[in-house]
Amino acid sequence: MDCVKAQQMIRPYLDGVLSDRELEDFLDHVQTCQSCFGELEVYFSIYRTLNNEDEKGDYNYARKLRGRLRKSREYLQVRRRNKIVKVSLIIAAEIALAGAFYSLIRMPGGYISRHRTEIIPVVDTESPQDYGMPAAAPYESSDSGQ
Repeated sequence: MDCVKAQQMIRPYLDGVLSDRELEDFLDHVQTCQSCFGELEVYFSIYRTLNNEDEKGDYNYARKLRGRLRKSREYLQVRRRNKIVKVSLIIAAEIALAGAFYSLIRMPGGYISRHRTEIIPVVDTESPQDYGMPAAAPYESSDSGQ
C-alpha cells in the first residue's frame, strides 16, 4: 500500500468502517511508515479532542493510539480465528451429514435394501413349437413381396 492510499484510509479507520482486508493492509503500512503514523496520530488527537474522549486530562495520544492499533490487530486475529473455526465446523457438519446419509442408504434394512430391484435373467428354455405354434422367422416383413 502506498502512502496516499493509507492517508485516505485514516478517517475510515478512526470511524471504524474499514473491511478486515483494508484494516490489515492499513495496519501493516502504518506500522512501517513513520510519515503515515504521524499523520494518523494527528487525526487521532483531533478525533479524541473533538469527541471529549480524554479521561482525567490524559493527553498521551501516542500511547492511546498504540493501544488502539494493538486492539485492531487483536480484533483481526479473533476474526481470522473465528473464520477458521466456522469453516471447520461447517466441514465437520457436512462430513457428519454425508456419513449419516451413506449409512442410512447402505445399512441392512435401509433404503437400498428395501428398494432394490432384482434383475431376473430371462432364459428361453422352451421354443414356440413346444406349444404347437409355428416358429416365426426373425424380422419377417408383413409386406407380400412389394
